[in-house]
Amino acid sequence: ASGRAWGATVDVVSMLLYIAFPVAWGLTRWTRASERSFWLLFGVIALGMAVPRALGVFPVSGSAVYAVIIPAIIVLETLLYRRQPAGSRSGAYLLGGGACFLLALVIWRLSHSGAPLCDPGSLVQGHAIWHLLCAGATFFIFLGYASEADEG
Repeated sequence: ASGRAWGATVDVVSMLLYIAFPVAWGLTRWTRASERSFWLLFGVIALGMAVPRALGVFPVSGSAVYAVIIPAIIVLETLLYRRQPAGSRSGAYLLGGGACFLLALVIWRLSHSGAPLCDPGSLVQGHAIWHLLCAGATFFIFLGYASEADEG
């Protein structure tokens, strides 16, 4: 959004919404709650983060939220995986998604202005790689969640 403040807000809000999904889905699976409960929880988490950020009153940065939520998701998904029957495929998919996402975060951080992967004149842009890896992570996470549904 051309470096405008509203564009930065939309960018951070979209990342908060992205991360709210696996939190809500993991907690729903952990408690064995209904799909309706998932949507309610997702809405509460998403709105609880997005609205204050959009209003400019969010108490911490988006990076700080990620620094807390990503490890929590890893722990939750590990506990959920241990509850699954032997031979479940979802763990490999979720591990692939997590690896893609963590690599994406490293590249994103190294792509900030003045960082090693920040070269506006280069054909290869770190921020573009960040987006591609996030898309890959999303695909793997989808496969992991879908395989859980397939396995019952």
